Amino acid sequence: KSGKKMLLFDFAFAKYLTFGQPFIVQFDAMVALTLIKHHIIVKTLGVHGYLTKNNELIIPAPFESEESLWVKSQNKFSLYKQYHIKKVTIITITNSYEYSIEKIIFEALPFNEWSVISGEMLIS
Repeated sequence: KSGKKMLLFDFAFAKYLTFGQPFIVQFDAMVALTLIKHHIIVKTLGVHGYLTKNNELIIPAPFESEESLWVKSQNKFSLYKQYHIKKVTIITITNSYEYSIEKIIFEALPFNEWSVISGEMLIS
């Protein structure tokens, strides 16, 4: 479905490799490492995000507003239907909002909330 990604666990070493990387790449790595930490099995869906076995798409989008993401969601809706996506979780820095298009729920959460919630889902 997509290319390979290198995720670094040793942040002392990582700073030398990511020094010139844009924040979005570092934020994406933080999201991926959180998924690994909580033992959530995912496949990458190209540049679109991470797809869980429950057909939830997790999108790192640190600075996206609700309006801009709604427009992008409309444009990618056929892709979401193709992969039978039931929920799209948008990971942001501070924004939180929720909307739905047809039967797909779109929920944006700040990273700090999402990282705690994703761990709690495994406990319950």
